[in-house]
Amino acid sequence: MFPSLADMAVSLGNLGEQNDLAMKIKTVKSLKDRERIMADERERMQMVFSNSVFQSDPLKAIIGHLEATLPPPPNRPGDDQRMRT
Repeated sequence: MFPSLADMAVSLGNLGEQNDLAMKIKTVKSLKDRERIMADERERMQMVFSNSVFQSDPLKAIIGHLEATLPPPPNRPGDDQRMRT
């Protein structure tokens, strides 16, 4: 099983490299580019939907992915005090 979608991406091979390429595209200048991006995203969505972890508990898979990819929230003054009470 995959604890996060990031782990699933690693197991699927070159998905991470494809994701880097997709993230570099900031503006779409032609219909052909838009169609290519849509095809890539459709394929990525199908890989996620076919993943057994996502099928068994979609919210848990999404939360696990977010926890693995987002930085931890910054500590604010007084957070330690609130957690102790």
